[in-house]
Amino acid sequence: MAAMDKRNKVITYEGCPAVAEIAKENWKALEIKNIDCRVGEITADVLDRDLERVDVAFIDANHTYTGTRAYFNVLAEKVHAKSVIVVDDIHYNKEMEKAWHEICEDERVTSTMDLHQMGLVFFDKDYSSPNDPCELLPLQRRYVSGALTDSYDNVVSLFRRAKGIVENMARYTHM
Repeated sequence: MAAMDKRNKVITYEGCPAVAEIAKENWKALEIKNIDCRVGEITADVLDRDLERVDVAFIDANHTYTGTRAYFNVLAEKVHAKSVIVVDDIHYNKEMEKAWHEICEDERVTSTMDLHQMGLVFFDKDYSSPNDPCELLPLQRRYVSGALTDSYDNVVSLFRRAKGIVENMARYTHM
């Protein structure tokens, strides 16, 4: 996300200082300077204090019902119509599946996509029942390697590729 456009501001949270240092070394080697890595315990209170507005969020730190719901609830209060929240590992365990199902039913949510490994959450009331899920990603369509996404399969591929890039860069740095 940070590498795609240097104007993007990326905030990531890491609970382990050693992992954060590895991530920072990787970003330095890649000359990526627009990432703010915050080290320490990740709580809903920290997210609420630190974030004013959320365009894209990737939740992958706490594989419990309580943690996932708490993070989602804080982030959902800071989204706008074009925001996307990605919830990773939605089928990791029964708690994550319960959290995912409740997120899908949340009144603030207009559309969701279950990609099995992760779920996408949308908030745009104009697209509550899209025929083409790519219509939900107008900004992302312009910036992903210059290629437009034209189908559901391409959206799935895009997010898998993005997740792989982020994981390779940060080696377990998650929010």
